[in-house]
Amino acid sequence: MSGLQTKGSKILVSTMMITTMATLAACTSNTTESTPAPATPAASTATTATAQPVATAKPLDQVTLNIVFPGDPQPDQATVNAAIEKAVKDELNVKLNYTYVPWDDYATKVKVMTSTGGNVDILWTHPELLAQLISSNSVAALDDAIAKVGKDLKANIPDYYWPVVQVKGKTYGVPAAQIGTAAGYATFTVRKDLREKYGLPEIKTLDDMLAFYAAVKKNNPEIIPLSQSNTSFDLNFKEEFVRGLPSGVGIDMNTMKAENMLDTPAYKKGLDFHRELFNKGYISKDVLSIKDFRAAFAAGKAASVIGDLPEYNINARTVSAIPGAQVEFVRIQITPKVFQEVTTWNYQSIAAGSKNIERAVAFLNWFQKNQQNYDLLTLGVEGKHYVIKDGAVNFPAGVDPAKPPYLPFEWIWQNPKFMKSKGTDVKGFFEAYKDYDKDVTLRFPAMGFLFDTSTIKTEVASLDSVNAEYGTVLKSGTADVDKVLPQFKEKMKQAGIDKAIAEVQKQLDAFMASKK
Repeated sequence: MSGLQTKGSKILVSTMMITTMATLAACTSNTTESTPAPATPAASTATTATAQPVATAKPLDQVTLNIVFPGDPQPDQATVNAAIEKAVKDELNVKLNYTYVPWDDYATKVKVMTSTGGNVDILWTHPELLAQLISSNSVAALDDAIAKVGKDLKANIPDYYWPVVQVKGKTYGVPAAQIGTAAGYATFTVRKDLREKYGLPEIKTLDDMLAFYAAVKKNNPEIIPLSQSNTSFDLNFKEEFVRGLPSGVGIDMNTMKAENMLDTPAYKKGLDFHRELFNKGYISKDVLSIKDFRAAFAAGKAASVIGDLPEYNINARTVSAIPGAQVEFVRIQITPKVFQEVTTWNYQSIAAGSKNIERAVAFLNWFQKNQQNYDLLTLGVEGKHYVIKDGAVNFPAGVDPAKPPYLPFEWIWQNPKFMKSKGTDVKGFFEAYKDYDKDVTLRFPAMGFLFDTSTIKTEVASLDSVNAEYGTVLKSGTADVDKVLPQFKEKMKQAGIDKAIAEVQKQLDAFMASKK
């Protein structure tokens, strides 16, 4: 959620759906295969007695690409696979085999699968996971393969996405051309009908939001003003990079200095705001035990819920059954600059042990080549899995929207160049989503920086443990900030935060020097 993310929510990112692939033209990585050049017929001459046979290029041997993704299998994956395999038969000659791993187990299982020589070719990765797989030599550098068979990847995925998958000059994945990663905002889905009922103006500031919450509590005390859980709401009032860093450590994106976030006025400002919400009864007294913070809003028992624009697109549909309910998306800038820690959180990597690295890259290239290929992968077979109606993607007649046969997570390989609006989208969503990042004025100067925790493993574990004890209750609003924050700071000192800050700065400086 833009501006509202905890470190563990980077892959929650939207709630738009996924699956990943792409294209190729010729090769296996460890056993390199090359695509023969087109044969040229022998020239005829007047003295040639017999016509020479025309040489033909040798077809590629068929290979199976083993693809590992998080989540649940698509019910009609086999039909889509067959359609793709037919489409790429002459060019790539691949078969597709998917393995789906539950979200909670995904990172652990892919580490094992890639480190033990398991049968893995393409796998989904994200910033922290990719860093770990690179450090264990479990994913392959793809530069040579991309140069040879990935020209469409480079042509159709803008340059500013690539640094996030590049380490020490090598490329370890194909980034999704993701949109919606702009940060520096507090974002909510709000009951517009209630705001208008109270005669309040459009919400543009946090003070406006507090006024709305006060009106809800006064006029509809049976409704909780804001639905959140103990980890879902994390206001960040400063342009800070925190991804993959030890708990409590941040990098000021303006100065590029590592720092103790707990000492910054911006950090305390966020905690104080949470505390105000709790003290005024604007969030549930049971916030620490709430798991599904969306449920209350969907049931009409909350006047607002946190979440980014894709979440709003879903929330608007969930409340449609509530008589008279109308919603609006509220985005409040809370940092001086709109910034991006990363341009994308989703990558397609290839296991170092894959025997088909070039073919896998070519496949990833294939689906980013044109609209037709992208649609087949992300939407399925037209007429069977989707139809185009009024310029938008809709389900065919007879398909239960609650149980679609093929609806992968598009954000895994997202590309705005080929995305299409959906018939289920709230009016204006698609246009707003495509423009979401247009106000970004600061991108993390060390895009692609991945912190290596191996030198301070003990400190990292201790800092995470202290943060779990103190940070969660502070961000939930349930703790007295003036009393608990000093205790939190002292415990983090004892856990080694100063050593962690020094190590982050050392690695950051080295990374920046390597880019010169």
